[in-house]
Amino acid sequence: IFAIGVIGALGAMAASSPAPLLAQPSEAFDRLVKLPTGVGDASFFGEVIVKGDADGDGRDDVAISGRINSGSGDRGQVRILRGAANHGIVVDALLIGSILELAGTALAFGDFDDDGKDELAIGRPRRNAAGETAAGDVGIRRRLPDGSWPEIGNWNQESPDISGVPEAEDLFGSALAVGDFDDYGVDDLAIGVPGEAVGATAAAGAVQILYGVAGQGLQATGNQLFHQDSTDIPGGAETGDRFGSVLAAGDVTCDGID
Repeated sequence: IFAIGVIGALGAMAASSPAPLLAQPSEAFDRLVKLPTGVGDASFFGEVIVKGDADGDGRDDVAISGRINSGSGDRGQVRILRGAANHGIVVDALLIGSILELAGTALAFGDFDDDGKDELAIGRPRRNAAGETAAGDVGIRRRLPDGSWPEIGNWNQESPDISGVPEAEDLFGSALAVGDFDDYGVDDLAIGVPGEAVGATAAAGAVQILYGVAGQGLQATGNQLFHQDSTDIPGGAETGDRFGSVLAAGDVTCDGID
């Protein structure tokens, strides 16, 4: 199944059949992504689409983000669609962020505690931290057996033992990527901080790395902050570089480590 973001709508194609993809026996897929009456109008819906296995059933689940015009400012929102036997996908949850935080600007699934179920990282780059406007943060949510998605963790540069300091317009959480960066076999999380100042160089940008630990999840211990003035990083930090605006993870050196 291919999910296609159309920035304001979402479509899907089933490769094995030309028939419409059904989420429930009586509900077509194009109705799934519409918000419930009274929640608000969606815009830029389908801006970010990621997949993972949140319930450990071996079927992919999908998280799709967009924005809602609530009248007093845009809210980020994330729709969760769960893979299900016989039905293809079913509506699982709708997560609504606070006004102007832009929750869902970045999304990533990862099994940060190695329990066989993926958690969902949600970037909120315009959330305030330590009194600083749009310093940004990342919330971690987990699907429970009752279908709820509580937030089990929250990370920003004010978090204990995290490198860096929250500053206005840091935009921590603007980009996310998951990989195994330390070869421990547990997913780790890279977080883009494109507004980060490097010394006196404004908006040079940086990338924060949090490491996953089996049975515990993401931990501050050993976290790292990289920018273009870091040792062995090509280039140099310049004003407006916004290093970390886009992230991707992969084993580019074929050594088994992302």
